[in-house]
Amino acid sequence: MPHRSKDSVESEIRSIYKDRNKWTEATAILEFKSGRDGLPKSIWESYSAFANTNGGYIVVGARNDGSIEGLEGKAQRYRDEFVNILSGGKKCGYTAGAEGGNIAIVELDRRDVLVIRVKAAEVGQKPVCLDDNIQKSYIRCLEGDRRCNPQELSQMIRDRDVVSSHYTADADILPDTGMEDLDETTIRQYREDMLRARSNHAWGEMDNESLLMKLGAYRKDRKTGAKGLTLAGLLMFGRTEAIMELHPRYKLDFFEYDGSEQFDSRQRWADRITVDGTWEANLYQFYKRVWPRLTADLKRPFRLNADMKRQDDSTAHEAVREALANALIHADYLLDGGIQIFKRPSELMLVNAGSLLLTQKEIFEGGNSRCRNRNLQKMFKLAGIVDEAGTGVDKITRGWFDQFLSVPSLAEDRLSARVTWILPYTAMLSKVDMAAQRAYLGVEKYAALSAREKIILLLIPGDRYVSNSELRQYIPKLHAVDLGRVLSKFRDAGYLESKGRSNAMKYTLSAPLARFMRDAHAAGNLILNGSMSSVLNAGSSVLNAGSSVLNAGSSVPNVSGVFSQKEEQLVQQLGLSAELREELLQYREKRRHSRQTTDKMVIRLCQGRYITLTQLSILLDRGVSALRRDCIASLVRHGKLVHKEEKLTHMEQAYTSP
Repeated sequence: MPHRSKDSVESEIRSIYKDRNKWTEATAILEFKSGRDGLPKSIWESYSAFANTNGGYIVVGARNDGSIEGLEGKAQRYRDEFVNILSGGKKCGYTAGAEGGNIAIVELDRRDVLVIRVKAAEVGQKPVCLDDNIQKSYIRCLEGDRRCNPQELSQMIRDRDVVSSHYTADADILPDTGMEDLDETTIRQYREDMLRARSNHAWGEMDNESLLMKLGAYRKDRKTGAKGLTLAGLLMFGRTEAIMELHPRYKLDFFEYDGSEQFDSRQRWADRITVDGTWEANLYQFYKRVWPRLTADLKRPFRLNADMKRQDDSTAHEAVREALANALIHADYLLDGGIQIFKRPSELMLVNAGSLLLTQKEIFEGGNSRCRNRNLQKMFKLAGIVDEAGTGVDKITRGWFDQFLSVPSLAEDRLSARVTWILPYTAMLSKVDMAAQRAYLGVEKYAALSAREKIILLLIPGDRYVSNSELRQYIPKLHAVDLGRVLSKFRDAGYLESKGRSNAMKYTLSAPLARFMRDAHAAGNLILNGSMSSVLNAGSSVLNAGSSVLNAGSSVPNVSGVFSQKEEQLVQQLGLSAELREELLQYREKRRHSRQTTDKMVIRLCQGRYITLTQLSILLDRGVSALRRDCIASLVRHGKLVHKEEKLTHMEQAYTSP
């Protein structure tokens, strides 16, 4: 009998295999290899690709379409062969990617396959190459493995140097540059801001050249004696012409939308700041122009600081300031993409070129700091814009949570080399949901819950299971053990259901509570769009004593068969037929859908018209990211949808069904 691993690899691969759509469509994390003619040589290219990207699974004994052919008694031999080659270190120096419990023989459809779970390499271990040849470094794309291009290799090497040494990417001297390439006005404004933040700082009285040398913006090469601007100095204080001449990939963009683009694809933006020759487009001027626009709609409380001076900025202001500076400081300016900031009625989105130098777990735990551009970090710190290294993310998450009951999200796309922060304006903790849970539990039981327990209960979805670690992303500084106690308490009380064991346990709302909240939410949406909207905005109780909809013990009428005012506007704009409207309403009434059902609905909506992803999200009441990942990408790949614009990420991208 072949050796069978009982570790988590087996359970993970079985879980994926149960969802046949996911099994065949998840090409970003799954690679199928036939083992008919021996251990496939191409297995090593996939190993390198997964290690250099986001990790994944190599399944030996499966055809390209995901169907299982099995290994007919060869699984253990292939396993031993792979382990021996990997542990030898000659084929690939990154041996940690599939050590120990990451290799398993798994039975699928009564046939054995060999599963290798490849862990993503840490930044300091990349690029993961084969045969000690850096040109044999691979990366994982949706369509499979490919060799890294020169730009991707250079990025990995730069990032590796940053985390493994004292190298900072913005300290290199740019040849043939001098003080004449800098903008005097920007330097003066920076000096004033620095002295405002640090009134007695000794550098404040220095001449420009001395100040810039202290900041790391201008320096002298100790070996050659040559002087020049550093990359940090040029980007922070430079004139537009000098920046674009020396750094053609430089890009800064700010877009502000008023919401009308959701219903009219021809509507682009309400305001834009870009490198257009009307201002000196250095980082400091960009910050000073964008910051007021990002915070214009935030309320300013009246409070006094320790020196009894008025301090108008709220914690949300601090969060935005930190997030904007974070994007400018951590961007990889040697890559295409630069900085893109989007302000929408629903959210702020901040995108910078580059990759994360820490794992998301390390980032959100705080206290850790790895900075790609240390001189830029120092400049923003001295100007009073950012604080100590390692505390910024905590300020972003706590500040936004305090004001909006919503936690910013962080995402990394390693293929396009982009890092994205999203700060949602819309509270994820709906007042309708709060009132529904209070009604379901009863006033006394709900009042007995602590504020944190109420938030935890609100965070748990009713249509899927979530783990302890997933929930902790939304509750800053909550220990896993403390959260576990609360989850167990709610499960024992009948508010939650669970599956799995120990650390693998996941939770969802109990069926009765989930059903009650769905009905309550539908009723709440109806009221929001009617004459009682003031009730919802007035206080913590969504429906006061004047409304009988959500009183404890009352039943909630199911009125989900209505569109909101904005949704109705979109339905009319797109000219949906009465039959299609009815199909859409029936789809929305049911919260859970199979992949096939959603695919069919998307195809129906796109027949005879172009629809944007945002419009589809509104009509289907689905998140944009999930819709793109779970539906649109697959339909486009299989030719069931056609995109309007050649560039996939085009701002006006829309889809139709051929």
